Amino acid sequence: MNKKITIKVLVFWSLIISSLFSFQNSNGQVCTGTPVPGNTISSALSPCPGIAFTLSVQNSATLGTGISYQWLMGGSAIPGATNSTYTGVLVASSATYSCEVTCLTSGLTASSTPVTLVTSTILSCYCLSSATAVQDEEIYNVTLNGNSTNTLYSYGNGCTNTAPGPGSVLSKYSSFLSLAPLANCNQGATSTFTIVQDECDGPTYFSNRIGVWIDYNQNASFTDPGEEIYLETTSTIGPRTVTGVFTVPFTAIMGTTVMRIVCREGGTPSPCGTYPYGETEDYLIGINTAALCAGTPNPGNTLASSSIICSGGLTNFSLQNLIVPSVGISYQWYNTSGLITGANSLTYSANLTASDSFYCIVTCVPSGMSTISTPVYVQVLPPIVATSTDTACNIYYWNSNLLTASGTYTATFATVSGCDSIHTLNLTILQSSSSAVTLSGCDSVVHNGITYSSTGMYTQNYVNAVGCDSVLTIYATVNYTTDSTIIQTGCDFYTFNSTVYSTSGIYTHTFMSASGCDSTIHLDLTMNQSTDSVINSLSCNAFTLNGLTYTNTGNYTQSLLNASGCDSTILLQLTIDTLQAIITASGTGLSTPSGGSFQWFDCSTNTIIPGATSLNFTPSSGGSYAVIVTTLTCVDTSICLNVWATNTEDLNSDKDITIYPNPSQGIFELGLNNPAEIILVSSIGEIILQEKFLKGKHSLNISSYASGVYFLKVKSNDKLATYKLIKE
Repeated sequence: MNKKITIKVLVFWSLIISSLFSFQNSNGQVCTGTPVPGNTISSALSPCPGIAFTLSVQNSATLGTGISYQWLMGGSAIPGATNSTYTGVLVASSATYSCEVTCLTSGLTASSTPVTLVTSTILSCYCLSSATAVQDEEIYNVTLNGNSTNTLYSYGNGCTNTAPGPGSVLSKYSSFLSLAPLANCNQGATSTFTIVQDECDGPTYFSNRIGVWIDYNQNASFTDPGEEIYLETTSTIGPRTVTGVFTVPFTAIMGTTVMRIVCREGGTPSPCGTYPYGETEDYLIGINTAALCAGTPNPGNTLASSSIICSGGLTNFSLQNLIVPSVGISYQWYNTSGLITGANSLTYSANLTASDSFYCIVTCVPSGMSTISTPVYVQVLPPIVATSTDTACNIYYWNSNLLTASGTYTATFATVSGCDSIHTLNLTILQSSSSAVTLSGCDSVVHNGITYSSTGMYTQNYVNAVGCDSVLTIYATVNYTTDSTIIQTGCDFYTFNSTVYSTSGIYTHTFMSASGCDSTIHLDLTMNQSTDSVINSLSCNAFTLNGLTYTNTGNYTQSLLNASGCDSTILLQLTIDTLQAIITASGTGLSTPSGGSFQWFDCSTNTIIPGATSLNFTPSSGGSYAVIVTTLTCVDTSICLNVWATNTEDLNSDKDITIYPNPSQGIFELGLNNPAEIILVSSIGEIILQEKFLKGKHSLNISSYASGVYFLKVKSNDKLATYKLIKE
């Protein structure tokens, strides 16, 4: 089919597809004309070996519907790669990819701009492994097959010098991948490593674990089977040195590969990822082809872990000389009975029950030469067997066990040589006997000539017919005769044991106790008598007797206990004299309505007023006064009453102060020609208001007070005047 026919067929099928389906792009348009795919886009321009990458075209979202794709590598179509994207693995060192995009409606095709992918070096494809903190654990030095870390970056130098490889971060990750391989290892051969762990920042030290991985198949991964060559399952506090061995498998790819070492504080190390404290180091190592043995092997002597053992003990056999190279060497172990089936390793272990000789035939398969190792004889000590017979009462202590039944017992002991000694005991257990007796009596009981004077459980020991203990248990109940004295006090009479006593004395009664023993009681009786009394009293205002207060005249009765604890009745005949000193004021005169004798008192000087002993009293000047009233039984002092004189007037009423209206309903207008202090006093001398006013007009409001006469005291410029105010 030529190109023109191909285009016609594509146009035909595009029309058919367009008529059957309603494909839409993101813009809802069917493709027309020549597609514009743009650049070829790759998820990775330098993919790692064996790691997939994905290709797409730049303008896939705007190409429309009815589009077909064909991916090309190096200008040739990739079979089956007809989707809008292509996922593949780079198998060469580099390759160029593009995509032919065809609009089925127009039949026109365009290619995306090619992209060239170059395989990344495998050393840049390994997973990240690093500590996140610079403190604590460091890998000070690594030794493999006698070769150690470059001295510029080991021990103390490693605390200050960053490793030379890419991505190295001091005290977190050290890459030595830019240096020559640390050491070479042979396929099938055993290699030895030593790791020194310490801390650049010194104590305090913490526990950590170490893991080692080798990428044997060189695929930039450490997770393939057999690539974990060392991993600690428990943590150990550093500083410390770790030593291990490993055998390179024959399947390991020859050449240079990566060995990764992780030291981690807390948790189990893994080859990938970050962790808080520790360090990761990467090294190159060389894998060489296996070296085969040649000529005649020389195993030397056969070695045994012990030449004398106990029967059943484990013995480990090995060879004096290590065959190097070991590839191509076969081993077969023998004893005096011949070939030991399955014993074809470098070493052999067995639990022996009989003395025997052992040796190994070592063969170099490539040369076909064999050598027998010098045999070793192992002496097996048989167990010692012994039997004994014994008799005991009730229990027998043997081999840290308490035996309580007759029988045959077997135990294994260790001899002085550490081997088993099997001992058989034929044991007969005889039984002790026991019996019991219950006794009771007054004051004491007697059994088998032994007297017991208190209640309790007692034992008497004998020997029974078989020679074992016979124990007699005595349960003794001892009751006692009693003699006691009761001291009692009574009022008027006392009843005891149905007998009535009215006088003091000592009386004796004898009873039979519940246990059948005598009980004598002596009653020491003191007899007291009840009392009555009368109290007559004249008191002022109130009278208190035994905590009770009386305020009215009358007869009262109290019932108490006297000093001997018997009833005491008190009849109180009470007369109350009531007195309350009251003082009243009328103008400047004072009086009291109380009866009795009187003495007027100056509260300002706290002294009595000589000669002021009448019912009425007129002070000669303003002040504070009280009256003392005395009757036959009472003395009472009234409250102090303030009195203001009304005849003082130094102020010029017409010029210094005006008061209007007066009388009023309670509001008085004051006119002051000078600042003044005013004091308003009631008719009984009580200060109602005290205030300072400035010069001018002011209102004095006493509407809330009762109607009556009030006195207004005004002081201004050291002058004093008193005015009478009348509230209607």
